[in-house]
Amino acid sequence: MAETRDVVISAFAQSAKKLTLEDGSKLSLQGFSQPLDAFTEPPVILAVDASTEEGEVFYDKAFGRELAKYRDGDGSILRRFIASHLVGVKVRRVALVGFSAGGVFVKGVLAGPDAAFVDTAIFLDAIHLSKSWDGKVLPESVGPLVNYGVRAALAEGEWDGPLMVQAHTSIATPHPSVTATTESAAAITAGVLANSPASARSGYNPELLLAGPPPPGVTLGPSTGLPAPAKHFSEVPAPIIKARGNYYALNFGGTYGADHAFIAWFVQRGIWRAMLAPRWNEGLDCKPLAPASGLGQTFCGPGGIVVPDGTFPTPEGSNWPAALLGLAVGATVGFVGGGMLKRRRTA
Repeated sequence: MAETRDVVISAFAQSAKKLTLEDGSKLSLQGFSQPLDAFTEPPVILAVDASTEEGEVFYDKAFGRELAKYRDGDGSILRRFIASHLVGVKVRRVALVGFSAGGVFVKGVLAGPDAAFVDTAIFLDAIHLSKSWDGKVLPESVGPLVNYGVRAALAEGEWDGPLMVQAHTSIATPHPSVTATTESAAAITAGVLANSPASARSGYNPELLLAGPPPPGVTLGPSTGLPAPAKHFSEVPAPIIKARGNYYALNFGGTYGADHAFIAWFVQRGIWRAMLAPRWNEGLDCKPLAPASGLGQTFCGPGGIVVPDGTFPTPEGSNWPAALLGLAVGATVGFVGGGMLKRRRTA
């Protein structure tokens, strides 16, 4: 029988995989910034394995090739992606996480039919929109993101409808034909607010978002192709927040490559712990009231966007035995809390 799991698809353009805090603590990118211990039932994390070609400095074209590789005849990306990476899994909910150029992959998914089945989209300094000759954002570039953001803003409760989060810096873009991530957030937010009624709901714990580390402090170097120098962080800065319903734009500021990397490492961790994990934990460990109690029925089950049966089928198979835990078996396993799930080899 297929095992039911939530799935996070992570599109990361990040070369550094390890960090050391000033107290000597060593961190790994996935284990720290994508904390599985925050979940009642830890999700499967699937990486989008984009590779640059000769002469390419940035990863935008690489993630574009991944979209083309998995795109099905009806425009679905996730159907073929999930089926080629997992065996014997029934997908319950899907979250997309894009950092830097990885936003190209997330945007591509949300521009197609899969957007209806994506529970959460997290952009980590990752959205660049195309502009016309006169500097205006092209509607076809921003439209799918506004549409998804409006769905999030219109959610009737904290656990209903999708969740969309943008966390960004204030780094300028050297390309006049695309927006910086600050401009992108402003354009998307304007579209969302213009198409949804006001809402004062705050669906997360701000203390978890800013809990850190840091402290202990950390010094990050400049990212490839982005402004230097290195920068020291003693705490997680409080962002400027624009939100409506389940839509959030978090402006952490900063104009250096180090600020870009800080979003990937430390801000991402806060978003997972404050927003994604509580959302996916809700309803998984509750107990429905017995009919005899006279108190009526209580909804008990996962909230958010639950994938309908058969939407993202995976080949039949069984999980690998728990005895294999800890073995390094390369790119053919997806790591999850409490075990490893078999993944398919892809060409």
